[in-house]
Amino acid sequence: MPARFPPLYERLVLTYRWAEVDLQSYTLLANPPGPDLSRLLDQISKAPGLWESLIPAGYIQFGKGPDKDYDPVCFNIKRRKKNGDCPIVKIDYEEILCNGRIKVVAELAPSFEDLVAANNPRSGENPKQIRIVLVHEPTIGNTRPTHHTSLPFSLPQSCSAWQFFGVIRASRSSS
Repeated sequence: MPARFPPLYERLVLTYRWAEVDLQSYTLLANPPGPDLSRLLDQISKAPGLWESLIPAGYIQFGKGPDKDYDPVCFNIKRRKKNGDCPIVKIDYEEILCNGRIKVVAELAPSFEDLVAANNPRSGENPKQIRIVLVHEPTIGNTRPTHHTSLPFSLPQSCSAWQFFGVIRASRSSS
């Protein structure tokens, strides 16, 4: 990677593994199970032409638009803050593919922490927490309710068959 991830995202990818997650306003790229982050890097760099255009311009993709929207959602690493966090921007995918140009279509949040807080399903909740909900989708014939707890300690735990729901604490160095 050309730069470190923002601290909160770094903690998330080092602690958890997941399949692609639709968060309604954007989709978080998968962080598949594995001994390191090489599979996450594969996800970030797999779209043709994006990696080659985004990285030199100072953007690291970590998501894309919701549903069928393929516009990359990126950290703007050229505008990194003192606490290591970065503004979150959405970039026009077709502008890159058709014209080879970077066009920022929206700033989604001033930082990753702010993006997470804005997507928190409980209003009034402590902004120093990220709410992650794990919901098991039972296979055919298995209708028994179950749950899974993935705690942020020891080795990363795979939750690829799950969607997010649980809580990890975020340290917030800015006020």
